[in-house]
Formats: sequence, structure tokens, C-alpha cells
Amino acid sequence: VLGLADAARQVARDVARGVSIDAAVEAVALEFPDAAVTVEESGEWVTVSAEAVVRAPIPVL
Repeated sequence: VLGLADAARQVARDVARGVSIDAAVEAVALEFPDAAVTVEESGEWVTVSAEAVVRAPIPVL
């Protein structure tokens, strides 16, 4: 989860530096293929939301 948060921050940094949103999000998708990333730009602000699907086997008793 912390890795995904770091990746989301990196997307915001990259977009702020002029990297295209698609390219910035693609880097996250390669590392976290099950993540959903949303990027919103508003003036000078860039908001990045990232959610991951966590799959864990749960034993049935």
C-alpha cells in the first residue's frame, strides 16, 4: 500500500513537471496492474487518487 502511495505522489510530481498524464499513469500501471489511478488537474493543482485491489485467500472453515 505504501508503494502505491509513493507511486501516486510520483504521478503528481511528473504531471507537475510536464509529463503527460497518460505516461505518468502508465508507469504506475506497470508496477501495480490492479490499481485504479485518477488524475485531476485544476489550475496549478494536481490531485492523484490511487486505489488497489487486494486479493488474499481466506480459508473457509
